[in-house]
Amino acid sequence: MTPRLTPSVVGHPLIHLGYAYELSSHTLAIEALAHICSFYSPSHKYIDDPSYTKPSPWSSDVPLEVLQHMSQDPRFSSLTFPSTVGGCENFDTMTSDKEKESLMLEYWNSLTVHNLPSQFEAAQRAAVALVIGSHNKGEKYDFFLVHVLTSSHALRIVIPKIDKRWHIPLIRQWWLFVVQTYIAQGLPTIDPGKIHMVDLKDRDWQWVERQAVNGKWNMDAHFVKAIRALKVAKETWGDDYLFFIKAAVHFAETFNGWGGFGSEEEAEEVHNTAKKNGFVSDSE
Repeated sequence: MTPRLTPSVVGHPLIHLGYAYELSSHTLAIEALAHICSFYSPSHKYIDDPSYTKPSPWSSDVPLEVLQHMSQDPRFSSLTFPSTVGGCENFDTMTSDKEKESLMLEYWNSLTVHNLPSQFEAAQRAAVALVIGSHNKGEKYDFFLVHVLTSSHALRIVIPKIDKRWHIPLIRQWWLFVVQTYIAQGLPTIDPGKIHMVDLKDRDWQWVERQAVNGKWNMDAHFVKAIRALKVAKETWGDDYLFFIKAAVHFAETFNGWGGFGSEEEAEEVHNTAKKNGFVSDSE
């Protein structure tokens, strides 16, 4: 059985399974498998039924190129979602509304998966660009988009541990989650230049690590996990063009909380759950 990436748990089954392997934790592994068994979303049919996998009118083997093509597709502007600011409410309509489903599946099938090592590096870079390159100054970071980054980190951990026959199916599950999340969150424009133009001002990974361990947001688990995903990506793929360190410095410097929720009630529920589990302090 391969992990199911369901919108209702924003990739946590895979994320927790990745941490279970990294930490050799039976408890985390059990938790991840329980998530997988408990949250079997309607989206599973796209993986299980081969009829949904078919050639797309337009295709690319570059994940960021597909996302940028999506953001410029005028057909999305005619779609109506329950929430104009993203959130869980928008996910369900993609499997129940035929017009939305058709567009979603078109872009799910638009990514050609064939060269796993180089394409997976491109996928992680796309995840970084999506989270940070779509963020606007003064706004909170998107809570749902950051799970694209942390689930890509988990994918990197899990893939070497499983049989090769599951590699492409698992990557396609992850890509389905990416496409659904990007649509649900309103297809924000992705500008990688926001990363490339960062002035490091002598700040390095030690500076970034201090922000994660001792900074204002050190009790926010998702902030710390995002920082770590960026650092491990650098360790995995190298950083000749300083892409990952610039992304990490910019993220640590500009982070001011999470947004992208469909309603105040949804945001409050997430915050209260995080506080209950000790992930945020009472003052945040």
